Amino acid sequence: MGTLKKAASNNNNRQRWDESFKDDVYEIPSKPSRNRIFNDVTTVPMHWVEFFSVKRKEKSGYYDQCLNWDYENEKAADNGCPMCELGIRASSYTYAYLINRSEQKKGNLQVRPVRLTPKCVSDLLKLSDIAYSEGAPDGWADEENLPDATDPKFGFDILISKSQNNNKTEYPVHSAENGKIALSKEETRAFKEYIEHVNFAKLAKASLAPKAEIMAKLIQLGVIDGPSGGGGGGGNSAKASSKAKEDYSKYDDVPEDGDDPVTAPPPKGGKAAPASSGKKPEKRASLSEDDDAPVKPKAGKPGKAAERALPWEEGDEEGESETSYATPDADDAPSEDDED
Repeated sequence: MGTLKKAASNNNNRQRWDESFKDDVYEIPSKPSRNRIFNDVTTVPMHWVEFFSVKRKEKSGYYDQCLNWDYENEKAADNGCPMCELGIRASSYTYAYLINRSEQKKGNLQVRPVRLTPKCVSDLLKLSDIAYSEGAPDGWADEENLPDATDPKFGFDILISKSQNNNKTEYPVHSAENGKIALSKEETRAFKEYIEHVNFAKLAKASLAPKAEIMAKLIQLGVIDGPSGGGGGGGNSAKASSKAKEDYSKYDDVPEDGDDPVTAPPPKGGKAAPASSGKKPEKRASLSEDDDAPVKPKAGKPGKAAERALPWEEGDEEGESETSYATPDADDAPSEDDED
């Protein structure tokens, strides 16, 4: 098992920040499944960088983290991100932790990471507003900032599923019946133990590449031209190469909120673009309290079945999704049809 320091220093073979836990990610099934989300939520802005692959003789691409983001305090920063300067759009990804109630009913108190679309986050906040439309629950002190679905004590279970609507992937979210349940000590402990091994914010920060390394890669792939007099990759400005000036008109449309990233049109005249648009969700009492070299996390350990009766109704087991992460390359290109 590696360490964060070892992974962070492995600059010659850098992987995506989420590589270490990709096999644990909860793939949302087509049938509604009951889950409880924890209040430790992280936002990671990512750029999709396109380049012309000489080997494949076609356009390819890869994900890279935005440098214009403070991963500790979860707010925009001005760190001179080369992708932002090129006008390559940054899309924010929200990562959270959940317990699937169906797995728990089988005796497996297993915590899983999950990626939520911006629309899912928005829907969860709306459901929270509805749940507490008549005021704060007993024991809640802050009347202005009511709890949301992720609060350990005052939160609630949600139903989430995957569906297709007009060739667009959507993830409907609903409140679960009898869902207002405080997390048990065992459940809270399971969340905290898993987060110790898979801490999104720490993993994301540790895998950030230095600006000089990013510039060198962009030059190597022909996305930008190197500085006059030779390529050093450490220049302060990014000049678009002739390959990057190709007319990618099909990428001109800006996706609606909740869509997967779509590569922005290539830079025109090397004009710098505004900083990343990666924004954290609206501040709430819980959902955005802690709003990407990987460490091999410990898999969620099957635990003993809860001694008390589980407070939700029995239901059919949800189906399992066969979707998985792809290698960061052409196959990993974001789809304009997907919501997340």
